[in-house]
Amino acid sequence: MKTEKYYYLAIRKRNNEQDHFFLNKSFSFQELKINCYGRYWLADPFLFERDHKVYLFFEAYDLLAKRGKIGYSLIKENGECTPVRIALSRSYHMSFPYIFQWNNDIYMMPETCGNNSVQLFKAVNFPNKWEEAGMILSDVFVCDSIFLKFKEKVNLLVSEMYHGKAPNGKLFSCWVKNKVFSFDQKGLIKNKAGGGNETDIVLEGDYGVRNGGAAFKLHDSLIRVGQDCTDNLYGKGLVFWKVLNIEPYQEEELYSITCDEMKNNILYHSKFTKDGNLVGVHTYNLCKKYEIIDFSILRRKSWCVSISSFFYRACRKLIKCCRCLLKNRRLSD
Repeated sequence: MKTEKYYYLAIRKRNNEQDHFFLNKSFSFQELKINCYGRYWLADPFLFERDHKVYLFFEAYDLLAKRGKIGYSLIKENGECTPVRIALSRSYHMSFPYIFQWNNDIYMMPETCGNNSVQLFKAVNFPNKWEEAGMILSDVFVCDSIFLKFKEKVNLLVSEMYHGKAPNGKLFSCWVKNKVFSFDQKGLIKNKAGGGNETDIVLEGDYGVRNGGAAFKLHDSLIRVGQDCTDNLYGKGLVFWKVLNIEPYQEEELYSITCDEMKNNILYHSKFTKDGNLVGVHTYNLCKKYEIIDFSILRRKSWCVSISSFFYRACRKLIKCCRCLLKNRRLSD
């Protein structure tokens, strides 16, 4: 029987704000139990604290619609999570819900490469109602965009993908080109950092280049999270980089870990994950109280889900066609 990749989330409670798993000789993450209604798998977790509550945002991949949506859950004081709720959904794939606060407003910059853009959304009724706040970049094929605040300047770092395979035969999801843009307080791109043109590349490759989470402070250093995608293995592991400079861009490796090294440091709960056969770990994020990762395993493909997905999408197309026919009839009348 065919297999397919499923993603899960695992969390670790921090002892203090300088406590990171990679600074400890021993550590353990615990797989999160979240009711997905049998419809979603979860990846790209981001944590956000508001009013003494911890919210968890993630890509909720819809097994019926066959595309990612932005979902969320509330982590209760006892560590339990509320069932999945959808915060953002479009006709194209969405993932990597990079969430942040700018002045007094809450924004999200999810991956919207399916729309060939980098879009910004603003919370109008947090956490479940968002409106489009602007287009940051258009006509681009980029993923996992983040902001880097370095020496009081804010920069946008994007990972640009090739269409199809990269020139060296690498998978487009593994081999990427990172570009940096300066960013102003109005939410508009001003110019390319360093004064170069748009073809300038600050990083290119498959080892730790593609972003794997929000940048964070460690003591006085800015740390960027990257994905290890070597050997054409998407999300093979995580690489943590210390950012040294933006213009020109420089960073040095701080720590790395592969999924094989991570698998014995996760406490599993699901019947699907109990064997600990990880094939990927590609996102890391944190808040004051927790740090979180995602991990992937291979599962047997469900014929029930496949059949349900076929009828779901067929019905959606039929409804769309009927609406078009009704609209054309009204216009002709």
